[in-house]
Amino acid sequence: MSNFSDHGEHSDSDDDKPLTMKEDLGNVECTAAHDGRVLVNEEYLIHIDQLFTLLFTSSKFFLDFHASRKTTDLIQTP
Repeated sequence: MSNFSDHGEHSDSDDDKPLTMKEDLGNVECTAAHDGRVLVNEEYLIHIDQLFTLLFTSSKFFLDFHASRKTTDLIQTP
């Protein structure tokens, strides 16, 4: 039987420390293939929380967007 509370050398205080970058990485190129298709390739000057609401809730924008794409069998979960 394993002991889930045994963290070895990891302490709870490690979780409280913020992650920081030691050096500026500059431009970083992604090497992932990103298989799939581009649905939207636009820039929108809105707050990220507002964008999330537009894209991932049953907002008028979300419903109109999927209606214009003729999306079928779309299931949203809470």
